[in-house]
Order: sequence, then structure tokens, then C-alpha cells
Amino acid sequence: MRRLGEAYERFLKSAPSNGYAVVDKDGWRLSTDPTEKLDQEEQDRLARLKSWLAKQMRRVKLPDLLIEVDNQLGFTRNFLTPARCEEPSPEDICAVLASVMARGRNLGVYTMAQLTSDVSYEQLKRIGDWHLTEEPQRKRVGRNGPAARVLRRPC
Repeated sequence: MRRLGEAYERFLKSAPSNGYAVVDKDGWRLSTDPTEKLDQEEQDRLARLKSWLAKQMRRVKLPDLLIEVDNQLGFTRNFLTPARCEEPSPEDICAVLASVMARGRNLGVYTMAQLTSDVSYEQLKRIGDWHLTEEPQRKRVGRNGPAARVLRRPC
């Protein structure tokens, strides 16, 4: 919190001479750096580079990413009942991930239940109401704290 306060103070001291970020009666205004004007040959090279980069980028689906992260950190255990968190079944993990995605993507539990065949509305609602609320999350953050303590810590 101290670092944030110091950064804020530095910003306020430099605000009068800061041409990049200005706060006025209309709110924040951020300036842009002047760009070079590209000739047609450079624009074509840039287009080819963008096309090549787009082909090289690996597409990652959100469920696959969450499963990979859970395989490494086991974070879904924090959203299960104490009886299930020691040996969670794949179905338990899928239900937690579906609930996280339903809330994180603003789909809602009803829509997510319609999109998934193996997770019911009741499961998603229970997980969301009992395990994804602010109080249980605070307890879990306190219990798991920095990343070093998250790794496979018992429930």
C-alpha cells in the first residue's frame, strides 16, 4: 500500500509538466506518441509481419488453460467442501471450473448450465453461492497467500 501511495505522490508532483497523462474537468486524457508515416513498401512489410505473427500464435481455449493451471496449482480444491478437497474427482473439478467461467465471463449459471451437459444448474448455483463468494475467497487467499504456499497445500 505504501508503494501505491508513493507512486501516486510522484504522479501528482509531475502532473503539471506531464504531457502524456492529463486530468482535467473532462477526466483522464492520455496522449499518444507521434508515429512515423510508413510508405507503401513499409506498410506491405508490416502487413506481412502481422500475418506471419497471427499464424505463429498459439490459440489457447480458456477451459484448457484453467485445467492446466489447476493441474499445477490445485486451486479448485479451495472451492470444494472439506470432504471432497483431498481427492477431488474430475467431475468436481469440472463443476468448479464451469462455475468460475460462468462468473468470470458474465455468462451466469443458468446459461452455463445450458452450455454444459455434465454440470447442472443446481451444482453451479451451489458452488457459486457457497464457495465463490467474497468471504470464502478471502479465507482461501489468506490460507494460500503467496504463490509459494499455493502449491499442493492440504485443504
